[in-house]
Amino acid sequence: MARASLHAKGLLFGGRDEATPDGPLPMMDPLAPLLERLSWKYVKSDPDWPPNVIPADDDIAKWKEEIAHWAGRVWCHVNEMPEGPELRAFDIMSLKEQCREYLEHEGPMLSKRGLSIEEIWCSSQLHEAAPLMLLLNTRHAEAATERVNIKLLYNADALVWLLGAMCLQMELESPGINVLVTNGKSGHAIQISGMNGLDFKHPRGVDVRPGWFSLHDPWPAKSLLSPRHGYPIQVLEDITRPPLWLVSPPDLGEIIVGFIIPVDALQTLACWFKSLDAMMRLQSEYGTPLWHENPVDREALFPLMLSMTGGTTASSLAGYLGLGRYHLMTEDVDSALSSFECAVGIDRPRAVSVAAIMLKEFGHGDLVKRWAVDYND
Repeated sequence: MARASLHAKGLLFGGRDEATPDGPLPMMDPLAPLLERLSWKYVKSDPDWPPNVIPADDDIAKWKEEIAHWAGRVWCHVNEMPEGPELRAFDIMSLKEQCREYLEHEGPMLSKRGLSIEEIWCSSQLHEAAPLMLLLNTRHAEAATERVNIKLLYNADALVWLLGAMCLQMELESPGINVLVTNGKSGHAIQISGMNGLDFKHPRGVDVRPGWFSLHDPWPAKSLLSPRHGYPIQVLEDITRPPLWLVSPPDLGEIIVGFIIPVDALQTLACWFKSLDAMMRLQSEYGTPLWHENPVDREALFPLMLSMTGGTTASSLAGYLGLGRYHLMTEDVDSALSSFECAVGIDRPRAVSVAAIMLKEFGHGDLVKRWAVDYND
């Protein structure tokens, strides 16, 4: 059976031991009662980890995930990485019995330590049976080992801009794009789930604007991206799409390490890499972050990209409907109706149907009459 030392060098991502809180316990949050109605993710401070259980034989998806984690930490260190046709023909389930034997003897140790960037790249390629490209922040160039033979180095601004382009131009599958981040001491993996298309005042008093990123944090508690865990940024609860979180482009740029994309997607993204080169030349001339695309307006986020989509994103419809529901929860009916009207402007039949259900849920079913032509009780 393949065995290897579980001691990788450099930043590690996704391990249970890599997230010891640095800051004090959080104080009582006055918004907790409201946020808890949206999602337990917004209020739980300490993680509860599921037990280490060997998957059922017929749970293929879970086995592939388990094998990939094991292969990245163990198998890849004592085996050559398949390439080309051999990689595309690779069946990760062929490693099932080796993985099972390891889990039976040393399973609890597997999830304690995170994976290095090289291990994540190897693990992901085996899981997908396809070549992947690593896009890495130049600040972490030392992590680009020789074994990772398909890679590009960019600064943090460029990586965030590319994520913006992917959010607006590609059909993202749930949970989104895996992105590696760090607080400078340890690493963490999140999923960018799209770009926010709404402009609203968050209950924490922050103005959320189109161009912020929505993210899923797999940490089994509140988001790990907090000052308590050493992250010098602010993430906000996405009250429009719980249990997601929101982060601004500058804050994401402070913590981003990189992300991995399929080589097969490069043809689709080729025009965006060309645009990125042009934007980087403009940035050097005007000295503005890439997401301020228009140097005349240094406040707007991704204005050129958003203009190509008419100012909406893939999540705008769900966002307006979610914002409307939040306003109903806070008994602000007028603001709820305004949000629903914005949703109706994007997809009238679907928006009317969902808004009607929400209005009836909160005891305002009579207001559905404003869309009577579209709604039959």
